[in-house]
Order: sequence, then C-alpha cells, then structure tokens
Amino acid sequence: MKKLLLLTALFTSMFVLAACDTAAAEEGGYELAYSFTYEEIALFDLMVTPGGEVDQGVVMGVDHDGGFVTIKAGPNGWGGVQTPALNLDLSREPIFLVRVNESPDAFKWGVQTLLSDLVGESWGLYIINDNDMKWNQYAGGNIADSIGVTYSDYGTVLDLHFWIYPAGSPDAFVQITSISVFYTK
Repeated sequence: MKKLLLLTALFTSMFVLAACDTAAAEEGGYELAYSFTYEEIALFDLMVTPGGEVDQGVVMGVDHDGGFVTIKAGPNGWGGVQTPALNLDLSREPIFLVRVNESPDAFKWGVQTLLSDLVGESWGLYIINDNDMKWNQYAGGNIADSIGVTYSDYGTVLDLHFWIYPAGSPDAFVQITSISVFYTK
C-alpha cells in the first residue's frame, strides 16, 4: 500500500511539475540550471573546509525505496558533502532548492556556498540557514542575495561549490531527496 501511495504521489508530482514548468517557461518564470538526484548527491565529494577532516561528513547510504541519500555529520558535529563547481550567473538571480526527506528533531541541517577558488581556504556563506525542515519539504535561498557583495571583485558569473550538511552533533544526519538550481530571470 505504501508503494502504491508513493507511486501515485510521485506521478501526480511529476505531472504538476511538468505543467508548472511549461507555464513558467512560457511566462519567462524560470530556467533550470542544475538538477541532482539523491543518487548523484551520494557521489558528491565530502566538504573541503579550512577545518580539515573533522568537517567532513559521510554518506551513510542511499535508500532507493524512499528515494533519498543519508548524510551524517563529521566528528565535530557538522559537515557533509560538497557539490561539484557550478557555473552560475548571479545577475540572473539563481535559486538553490533542496528537498529534504527527514532530519531528526534534535538536529538541524543547512547549505553554504563558497567560490571554487577558495575551497579549503575559506568558510562558506549561508544560502539556507541551519534549520529543522523535514518530511519532503523544500527549502531554498536566493544565491545572489546570500552572497551579496562578498565576491563582487570576481564578477557576476562565478564557479561556486555548495555544502549540504547536518549539524548539532556527531550523530546528526539529514536525508536529501534532490537539489535544483534555477534562474528566475
């Protein structure tokens, strides 16, 4: 019964998203720049920070039935995975969107970004503040607004990495279903 409900919800979501995508594209609403499934997220590199290995989380596993990847915090109580470098035009107002499957009540999760040239030498800037959203909810943030003028010397087209991480304890974890980055202009 669970699988039938899940399949029904999945197909309904696909049709709704397809209809929204067509309508938005016709109205100039948005353009998908990048999209990652839970299987692709599971293959991301671990976070590379100035803190070193204690900031590296671990991919605990992939649940194909549930459609999510589980990311566990590192030894210092936060840390996770890092996207490949994404080339983004900030003048087009890119939005970073995460669909989270679950995050236990005691923990939080978040998303930060940093310039590709600064990986391992600098800390990230918050795109999605540490939060406790869960149960197949979407969380997102405007990348240009979050970065502000911090990287203004580098121009408006940047190569950025994004950190997706659980926080709050070495036992913290978050289950992620998908990541999308789209332009609003």
